[in-house]
Amino acid sequence: MKLENLSLEDLVSFFLSLSQERRYFTLSLREILNSDFVIGCWCNENLAGIGGILKTYNLIPTLFVVVESQFQGRGLGNELVQSIIRLAKESYDFLCLTVMKENHRALSLFRKNGFEICYNGGKEYWMGLRFNRRGEFLRRLLSLFLRVRYSPLAPLLRRVYYLQRHW
Repeated sequence: MKLENLSLEDLVSFFLSLSQERRYFTLSLREILNSDFVIGCWCNENLAGIGGILKTYNLIPTLFVVVESQFQGRGLGNELVQSIIRLAKESYDFLCLTVMKENHRALSLFRKNGFEICYNGGKEYWMGLRFNRRGEFLRRLLSLFLRVRYSPLAPLLRRVYYLQRHW
């Protein structure tokens, strides 16, 4: 197994080859291409998985990982997550991610690597990992942001904000 940066051709080909993994991996190819970085995990000359960081809402560093089903259970996802965390510590104060509640293997993987649930979003959890004191503050701020963002009052708050700005 080796980790390395990907060519555009490798990335597009891998994305198009995903089948049952799409049930849990909800990112679009455009989102992946606009990521801060993407690395790949190779097994027997096959691209087995990808992972990286993108900015959710253009400011929240969000980890993503997907491993093709035929390569799952070999520790590749863990290797990707640990490599991304090592790279992220150089540029970010914290990371977050979303994971479907029913994806128990991924939940276990992320918990094992230090991520904690910071928001219960219905069908998914938002999880966070802080790297320093500022990261802890930002992770808590993320929890508050998500509570307001997904609040039943969110549409009303957006409307009030819109009216206030355009009055």
